[in-house]
Amino acid sequence: MPLTSRVPGYEITEVIYEAENTTVYRAKSQKNNLPAILKVVKAEFSTPEQVYRLKREFKICENLNLEGVVKVYGLESSDNQLILVMEDFGGISLKDFFSTHTLSLEIFLLIAIQLAESLASLHSRRIIHKDIKPSNIIINPQTLQVKITDFSIAARFQDVELNNSTQLEGTLSYISPEQTGRINRKVDYRTDFYSLGITFYELLTGQLPFASNDPLEIVYGHTAKEATPIRELSQNLYEEIPEAIESIITKLMAKNPDARYQNASELLADLQQCLNQWKTTDKLTNKVILSNKICEVSSTTTSKEVLDLATVIKATSAISSEIVLDKLLLKLLHIIIENASAQIGCIILERDNELFIEVADTNQDISLIQLQSTPVNTSSDIPVTVVNYVATTKKPLVLTDASQEDIFIEDSYILNKQPKSILCTPIFYQNKFLGVVYLENNHYTGAFTQERLQILQVLTSQAAIAIENARLFSAEQQKSQQLAESLNKLAQQEEQYRNIFENTIDGLSIYDLESGQYLTVNQALCEIYGYEASEWSNIQPLDFIHPDSQHVLAEFLDILNAGKEFYCEAVVIRKDGTLIDVEVKANAITYNGRHCALSVSRDITERKRVEAELRQKEEQYRGIFETVTDGIGIFDLETGKLLASNPAYYTMHGYTCDEFIRLNPLEYIHPNSHHLFGECINAVKSGKSYSCQATDIRKNRTLLDIEVKGIPYLLKNRPCILAVVQDITERKRTLEALEQRSQELSQTLLKLQRTQSQLVQTEKISQLGQLVAGVAHEVNNPVSFINGNLTHAKQYIEDLVNLVNLYQEKYPNPDSEIETEIENIDLDFLLQDLPKLIISMKLGTDRIRDIMQSLRNFSRSDTGEKTQIDIHQSIDTTLIVLSHRLKAKPERPVIQIIKQYGKLPLVPCFSGQINQVFMNLLANAIDALEDSNTGKSYLEVEKNPNQIKITTELVNDSTSYIQIKIADNALGMTEEVRQKLFDAFFTTKVEGKGTGLGLSISNQIITETHNGKLECFSSPGKGAEFVIKLPLTN
Repeated sequence: MPLTSRVPGYEITEVIYEAENTTVYRAKSQKNNLPAILKVVKAEFSTPEQVYRLKREFKICENLNLEGVVKVYGLESSDNQLILVMEDFGGISLKDFFSTHTLSLEIFLLIAIQLAESLASLHSRRIIHKDIKPSNIIINPQTLQVKITDFSIAARFQDVELNNSTQLEGTLSYISPEQTGRINRKVDYRTDFYSLGITFYELLTGQLPFASNDPLEIVYGHTAKEATPIRELSQNLYEEIPEAIESIITKLMAKNPDARYQNASELLADLQQCLNQWKTTDKLTNKVILSNKICEVSSTTTSKEVLDLATVIKATSAISSEIVLDKLLLKLLHIIIENASAQIGCIILERDNELFIEVADTNQDISLIQLQSTPVNTSSDIPVTVVNYVATTKKPLVLTDASQEDIFIEDSYILNKQPKSILCTPIFYQNKFLGVVYLENNHYTGAFTQERLQILQVLTSQAAIAIENARLFSAEQQKSQQLAESLNKLAQQEEQYRNIFENTIDGLSIYDLESGQYLTVNQALCEIYGYEASEWSNIQPLDFIHPDSQHVLAEFLDILNAGKEFYCEAVVIRKDGTLIDVEVKANAITYNGRHCALSVSRDITERKRVEAELRQKEEQYRGIFETVTDGIGIFDLETGKLLASNPAYYTMHGYTCDEFIRLNPLEYIHPNSHHLFGECINAVKSGKSYSCQATDIRKNRTLLDIEVKGIPYLLKNRPCILAVVQDITERKRTLEALEQRSQELSQTLLKLQRTQSQLVQTEKISQLGQLVAGVAHEVNNPVSFINGNLTHAKQYIEDLVNLVNLYQEKYPNPDSEIETEIENIDLDFLLQDLPKLIISMKLGTDRIRDIMQSLRNFSRSDTGEKTQIDIHQSIDTTLIVLSHRLKAKPERPVIQIIKQYGKLPLVPCFSGQINQVFMNLLANAIDALEDSNTGKSYLEVEKNPNQIKITTELVNDSTSYIQIKIADNALGMTEEVRQKLFDAFFTTKVEGKGTGLGLSISNQIITETHNGKLECFSSPGKGAEFVIKLPLTN
């Protein structure tokens, strides 16, 4: 990734390291201007595995705050890339440092000591780095401060598994033998010591111990080859590497983890000792005593003997350092199998005269030692006959080629597995048979020699001692565990009791009845009395008991010494001088061998206050119960018996309290109301209230009307009915009088309604009078016209009949008489005038028909429902009916009707009632115009003709309605008159001309019947305008 790469929030200053998958930058934060190291996964390698590794590295390092580890600040994300942000303490990799700096032994030791300290800190945090190498070690060139970085494959102790995969994890040149996966050893923290040894080797020699282009050859070097001694290679650093340093590195690079340093503290001690001597003498001698002591052996000792001796020493060390039986057996079998060239092995112990395989490695391909505790006779993993033979004979057995031995050839295991070399030897402890060690090698015949047997017997003798000691230890440990469990249980119980003692809300105290001292108190008692716990040892009961309650102390001592339980309520004085009420219960107990009293104290001051308030309220309620005017009775819910009665209840019945209580309720309840008493009991039993009106019988046998309400009630935990009773005798009389009065008022109302109907009828008759007068006037003209024309029509017809008769006499020879008759009747004129006469008479009858149709429409009766009507037709019909009043008269010209009709839909109305409204409004307008003409000449009226303007329109606001305006240009009216205009019986006309109900009825028809609105707008001298608003919906 080039230097021009951008990381949001940071300014890249240097590319420090670029690997195949990641790049490490030195950068500066743009937020706080602080230096930082950024580890970024390359976009092309941003696989789930790489992301997981970076997240795991952050997870491991985020809470590490170790001096020798590069601190991690955070894990950020940018452009789908993860960025690990770390501290920058001005360091460079150890690899780059030694490529530009000269190495001295002192610098090497200073660096080595810091690395040992860092590993000690990491391992104490149970973290294995697994990739120690120069490029993962950062050093500050100025201060020589050293820190470890790159925890991408690091793991915690508990997360490390046996490495059975073929994939190598770590840097090939620095990995430990167990990391190669080629040996059956679990990777643990000691793998870091091996990698550190390789690093030290490279620093001192300038080369790797196992360098090759072939990865398999490098792996082989780690697992099987010994590195070239350092002192044979290092000629360019200084003349000779001290033997002590070489010994440290050799021990670090041991193939077997058990042969390496077992903790970083040992390594640190050796390195520190070397540095101290170097600073003191300026050189290291071979007399430096290191923790990894080298065993001196004679030159005549063979390598084979040395190996066996090492086995014995290692086994002895393992035995002496392990006392737990299972761990002891695991270690012992591991050492025996590893150093006796065995593939399969097990340790068998005798328990209750039966042999059990306690620990075994029965897989010849993979070394996997497991605890089993399997009976030998049921096992298919070993030759049972061989083991039983050794257990019976108590003698060791070495089989050079087991499959060829006649004595065991029938053994099913030997038949199936065909093992080659077998060694089986008993284990004795002070001539006591403990078990058997069984070993097997299937690669070679004769793998187990007598020398091996001797070494093994030495080991088993040591093992026998250790096994017996381990068994004894296990038994003692079990006893100790049982004792510890018992003690722990007792401690838990004591802790529980102590917690109860300390945390109970009541005050607890233990009082020594012999010495008169308080031995212990809990916190609650301290809070009740106001004293500190430390003060109670010097407090006597009389110090806080109020003088009025001090007599209870003698009772307290007497009762408890008699072995009885004590109880009292007393007044005590708190430390601050306030008085409180307490309740005390006490029992005699034995505490630490002394006769004591366990007292439980409770602050009942609040309870006493509440009880006093309850007594006061009870007295108040008793007062209310006794003085309330309503009767109150409490009845037993099961028996129905009256348990309590207030004075109002028994006096309304005319009894004394004692007399009333002794009575059975059915004796004073009227027989007609007995069933109501039963209903009340049943309702209250079901938890409901009950109300009714009933009749009781007084002592003087008069009847008492009552109203009762019963509710559930507890009297001293006894289910009861609380009945509230009111004497309603007088109220019933009043109600009866009111009912009679109500009937009278109803009759009066009916009379008023009849009167109102009569008045409405009168108004209708008044309108009918106008209607009849108008119709008579209108019909009179065409009737007179027709009547006048009938005389001429009769004469014409008679003349024609005579002429026709004369023709009949003279036909077919007409003579002069006919011509004379034609001249006499003026036949030509008659023939012209008679059709005109007939047509004019027809016009008169049509006029009468139209007037009759208008009359029928106007007087049409309404049905029970509204019908859709044409408002314009209703207005025109009304105008026809009133047309006789609109015509010109000697004193005035014709009243002009100005129509401005809008386009209206049909409207749901009662047509007869709407016609009545139009009749009232138009008739009133005509009356107003005629009144306005009073005192004016015909010419004056003609100059300002009388007009009635009728306007209709459809209005669409929030609700659609039609609006009808009827306006005149009469004199108008005052505001006072306008306010009363719709009042019933109000009129401005002279007596006898109007009823005063027209506008009132019209307003009622519009507003109440049609849900509309009728308004009047007028002022003196400006005429009047009536506005009707009718909704379009029913």
